[in-house]
Amino acid sequence: MDALTRLLHPERRGSTVAAELRGALATFLTMAYILVTNASILAAAGVPFAPAVAGTAAAAAVSSILMGVVADFPLALASGMGLNAVIAFHVAPAVGSWQTAMGLVVLDGVLVLALVLLGLREAVMRAIPHDLRVAIGVGIGVFLALIGMVNARLVVVPPGTLAALAQTPGGVFPPVGPGSLRTADAAIALAGTCVTAALVVRRVPGAILLGVVGSTALALLLGVARAPEGA
Repeated sequence: MDALTRLLHPERRGSTVAAELRGALATFLTMAYILVTNASILAAAGVPFAPAVAGTAAAAAVSSILMGVVADFPLALASGMGLNAVIAFHVAPAVGSWQTAMGLVVLDGVLVLALVLLGLREAVMRAIPHDLRVAIGVGIGVFLALIGMVNARLVVVPPGTLAALAQTPGGVFPPVGPGSLRTADAAIALAGTCVTAALVVRRVPGAILLGVVGSTALALLLGVARAPEGA
């Protein structure tokens, strides 16, 4: 603990090593979905699933460690949702292969790095109205919430929607419909969310972590989830 205290200096943020470790574990559990989600989206473009998972994990690990050790800021980084869908469903088909699309991603990263080093990125960000920057964050949050609700069966995608849209791209169809709390996974997800929200409001230490662990334990007990068979 003493070594971590000297390295991280949590007291400067009014925190402790124990609080930082709880926050790190909670952050990992709430971010881990990106490992499967990002790989699943990129698989639509032909990217092999297992290497995509490994690449997503490696990029998140390196970026997050650099944020902590070099920038001295407790912020976790991982692949962004949204751009992966653009690459999978628009860029890769347009350029002919996912390998070429990934080459464009590398060039995009080099360009952004150059903008950062030249100080132009901050100028561009300041040029965007504050309300629009806030709206972008809200939109990403709503998108992630929708993914969570679909996975939890609180919201269901009608079976014929994707097929109908493929045949009639300009058609208007209900993209999603309401789920049913009679299903165990939806009931567990809603109960876990409510319990976590209540713990957060009551300022219970490790509220999100407790909610995630409690929901997982309940899902295992009811047979909704299964423990991994191996690493």
